[in-house]
Amino acid sequence: MLLHAISIGVRSLANNPLRTVLSTLGVIIGTAALVAVIALGDGVEAYAREQIARQTDLQQFAISVETGRRLDGLWLPRPDTVHLGPVEVASLQDALGPGVEVTLRRLGGTLVTGLRGDSLRGASVRAEGGRGSVVPDSEVVAGRSLTVTEASGSDAIAVITPDLAALLSADSVAVGKTIRLAGVEFTVIGVAGEPGKEEKQLGVQVPLGAYPSAVPTTMQRPAMIAGNAASIDDMPTAVTTAKAWATRIGGDGLEVSN
Repeated sequence: MLLHAISIGVRSLANNPLRTVLSTLGVIIGTAALVAVIALGDGVEAYAREQIARQTDLQQFAISVETGRRLDGLWLPRPDTVHLGPVEVASLQDALGPGVEVTLRRLGGTLVTGLRGDSLRGASVRAEGGRGSVVPDSEVVAGRSLTVTEASGSDAIAVITPDLAALLSADSVAVGKTIRLAGVEFTVIGVAGEPGKEEKQLGVQVPLGAYPSAVPTTMQRPAMIAGNAASIDDMPTAVTTAKAWATRIGGDGLEVSN
């Protein structure tokens, strides 16, 4: 029965060659169009995810220290403030697994001297140690960024923003020159960022171990931990794990935000 049906089909195709060719061509064109549309959709999705990961912080979360609490309408310092350091970073990294990059970060403000005209300026200081601590190559406009080893070290070196580089040197060639942060000399190894656009403040990145020298004690902020998930889909699990870790380590003394 099946062979008879196949025989009838073959004779029908042979008796109508033009219709056979056109039908076959229609199937090919339809299939190709469907594949192209699916591929285009996958490509657009991949591009959108790449741009989101590069230009937004949707794949990032932060664990910060609560230095006080509000009691009876007053904001009072906490006597049990949690300290975040390399040990805590390693512990969190183990909890999250290799799919999330964890960085120890410190921020603060400092006085900058050694500029043209012996002017006195203020700048924000950032120090990071970990796998995600290096400035992306796309942001470096002169010199180089800190390596992972340097970022976790204590060498007196710095990466500065273009606006600060212009104040340091008339020709904006700041690499190799020295600036003084809180009175301590730092050698500029790179310039990173876009002048006049991204930086609302003058900025400096220094190694994590050099942060105490670059920032006066009164201007230092508690260390925080920043996490960067490999994809947006990994964020819910990463944040849930980070919150459980923060509760176990610091109770209500640590806050997880994203």
